Amino acid sequence: MDDERLFRLSLQTILDSAPDVEVAATCDGPGAVDAVLRHRPHVVLLDLRMPCMDGLAVLAELRRCTKLPEVAMLTTFAADADIAAALRAGAAGYLLKDATPQELVDTVRLLASGRTVYSRAVADVVRDGYLRTRPDDARLARLTPREREVLDLLAVGRSNVQIADRLGIAPATVKDRVAGVLAKLEVANRVQAAVVAHGGDTL
Repeated sequence: MDDERLFRLSLQTILDSAPDVEVAATCDGPGAVDAVLRHRPHVVLLDLRMPCMDGLAVLAELRRCTKLPEVAMLTTFAADADIAAALRAGAAGYLLKDATPQELVDTVRLLASGRTVYSRAVADVVRDGYLRTRPDDARLARLTPREREVLDLLAVGRSNVQIADRLGIAPATVKDRVAGVLAKLEVANRVQAAVVAHGGDTL
């Protein structure tokens, strides 16, 4: 979702070139929520700043849906405040528009598999700015030993399939465990769960 039609068309051309990626819709901010509800995509890429309705406003509306797709910001803005606002809103990724076509395709695949994705420069900001050491979070005590194992693997970027392989359980079981972890930690997504796991402030 982007307010520039030419950029949307370019992005669609890039993603449609991948045999395992299908672009269900492209639109600007005001049409984004309706498009997501109509097409139910697995992944949504949002521009951070758009006239009329920006990416954060769209994400806030999408969080009211019963099944939230994986949402990442795709933007030219990399200020710390912008990154913090996106993560606070529940974004599962934050990408810059200088990404290569292959990086964009790989990003969509990773998001669809439940991974979190950042541009390199953004990853440094997230690590240095939001994974600050503090005393153990009391919410971690709510987790069962198995849920803590799942959280530890999730926090280092493992996908559900990789967690399942590591723990010797079914991917569907991992999905249920992750949902339980998010609920007990009172966070919106895997990014925020990882912050808690690393002893950082929830966003």
